[in-house]
Amino acid sequence: MACVSHQEDSQSAGLGSVLESDLQTMGHLELESGLNEFTRAVVEEATRGPSVDGCLELLARVAAKHLGAYKTGFWRYLLSENSVECVHAWGPQEQGVKKGERLPIDSEVTSYILQGLSRKIRTLPAAVIRERFPRAPLLERQARTLYVAPLFLRNELLGAFTFECDREAVDEETLDAFKRYVDAVALGYGGIRRERGSTKRLLHMKLLHEITGKALMTLNLNELLESTVTLLKNYFFYYNVYIFLYDHEQDVLSLKAVAGEYKERIKLPMSLRSTQGCVGVAYRTRDIYYCRDTRTDPAYVSEFPEVQEALSEIAVPIVQGDNVLGVLDVQADRPESFDQFDLESMSALTNELASAITRARDYEILKNFSEQLRVYQQQMDQDLRISEQILNMNVPLDFVSPQVDTALHFRAHRSIGGDIVLLRAAGEYSYLLLGDVSGHGISSALISTSSFSFLSNLLAGAPTVEQLVQMLNDFWLANFKELGYYATFFIGRLHNATGSFEYINCAHPRAIFYQLSSGAATELDHGVPPIGFFELDAEAAIRQQWVKFAAGDKLVLYTDGFLREFPQPGRFTDEDVRTLVTRFGSLPHAIFHQFILWNARRMRHGVAPADDEVLLSLCY
Repeated sequence: MACVSHQEDSQSAGLGSVLESDLQTMGHLELESGLNEFTRAVVEEATRGPSVDGCLELLARVAAKHLGAYKTGFWRYLLSENSVECVHAWGPQEQGVKKGERLPIDSEVTSYILQGLSRKIRTLPAAVIRERFPRAPLLERQARTLYVAPLFLRNELLGAFTFECDREAVDEETLDAFKRYVDAVALGYGGIRRERGSTKRLLHMKLLHEITGKALMTLNLNELLESTVTLLKNYFFYYNVYIFLYDHEQDVLSLKAVAGEYKERIKLPMSLRSTQGCVGVAYRTRDIYYCRDTRTDPAYVSEFPEVQEALSEIAVPIVQGDNVLGVLDVQADRPESFDQFDLESMSALTNELASAITRARDYEILKNFSEQLRVYQQQMDQDLRISEQILNMNVPLDFVSPQVDTALHFRAHRSIGGDIVLLRAAGEYSYLLLGDVSGHGISSALISTSSFSFLSNLLAGAPTVEQLVQMLNDFWLANFKELGYYATFFIGRLHNATGSFEYINCAHPRAIFYQLSSGAATELDHGVPPIGFFELDAEAAIRQQWVKFAAGDKLVLYTDGFLREFPQPGRFTDEDVRTLVTRFGSLPHAIFHQFILWNARRMRHGVAPADDEVLLSLCY
């Protein structure tokens, strides 16, 4: 009997485990499927009025449903007053924090709550908080778990959410899915802070950022077009998105990329006559054509007779100079679905898309870095206003390490420099490389792109820093010596387990190493000349230097564009950076990085930078 009872108990426990797993899976799927609708609601709230309450309250509802949050707070950082303030609170405010309360940024409570805070959501057991701060009224009676979620818009820290929950912590997969909701709110919140209705423009700018980054990352035309239609569909919820490119030999508009309701039903390749439908009108007139209702517009012709078309449409020519490269066609499932912003944003998008298409087609010429490249640069100078997108392929999009937390600020100068940031994990090591190619313009951007790809391939073999410097210098001498380009580089390799960090500084601005235990800030000096200047053989004695990281130690690197200014030099110097590192070094890493940026902007107010700006910080 005992055996039977034990078996039944085991079966019951197993059934409960399976049921719990199924419920978690259902919760993940519900979070994933609800994201688009949530983002649409955030956009509507952001464009409705100047208050952020609607956007933040939407997130509070999702947190209540999926995290068990009975209380949500939003904290804003007040740099000028050295404090954080709870500016919004939803839920009971009896024992815990109340709306309007402030805490000093350097207090023990704030430091603990913000400790280790990066772009991920942090989970804190309520019992641990009560034990650590028994006299501080931080939580309500029923709290069992506290989540802290930073609110970032690109690299700007807007604030942080706190979610008090009366249940145990959820799994990491649920938190990762919920983080996407926080990111959607960041776009809405950031948009309202700038101007009414600007959230949709922020979404558009993020789209442009990804499209241009994709273009220069691969220089592959098909991938560029596919990513463009997919991003348009995902960000703006359009019904169908097509891109047609003009074929001179056949005198037709060939459909190259599709996203939306018809994607699976349309078989490529296919083409339209250049006189056919709304697409043909846009191509012939070189102007946007807005078909408000496909059922009544005489210009409308169904491009696909066997498919029921949408009910309104925008056809936008993709124009580069005197040439119409093709047409972007966007459709909706209701008549008169588009407004003036849709017309303006699609026009702006096709301007950048035209440049990206031209760059992809001309890649074989540009990669030789010949006289043809310099002619191309002169022709393209007028299109260099979005240089941040052009160079963003040379900065890391994702870097995950259990031992290292990183933060990056990158802002390209409109004349395009050639800065490179490469963070990569390889086996037991984490690599950190920061470089600056001489000169400006398309040439520098493409040379930096080639160097980025070359280094990325090398890191897979986990080389030493000496080997990296030698191989990179040989690569430059073989490819760019005749062009007169050189580059400064800081190249470092961290042993993840021990904290041992070996590095070589190739004439780059000195990195600053901050040690938490002593509060000391040390400059890491130059080691060898710039890359591409000289041949480096055995007699050159390329020797690495090293430092030892302990928990909480930080490393700060930057390019000369973070300091140099125009028209006058000098209000922000290397010594100022070192002072800021020493002053804020004990703060949590995300706050430390943000405070350096805030103070740098304040000290340089009214003075424009002369080159690309890069500030990279690392915390062990």
